[in-house]
Amino acid sequence: MMNDRDMITAVFLQQHLSPKFPGVEVQNLQVERIGEGFGLASQIVRCRWQTGALPRSVVVKRWPLNTKVGRQEILFYRTFAERVGA
Repeated sequence: MMNDRDMITAVFLQQHLSPKFPGVEVQNLQVERIGEGFGLASQIVRCRWQTGALPRSVVVKRWPLNTKVGRQEILFYRTFAERVGA
């Protein structure tokens, strides 16, 4: 799996947050790994940034795409994300 800092950038977050939060600006991004040591198969990171508008942080959960579980999670969110508020 890619390093947190290689994959999650301010541009990446702005692109993915903009549909629900138009005009969101991600500045001074900090990415921190969380959930280590709890036996989780996925990689979970908290992203925090400074901005004048909400949100100011999100938690990103990533699975390796080359696993069945990772593909199933992608399919779940493509199918149900809007219904569950994700």
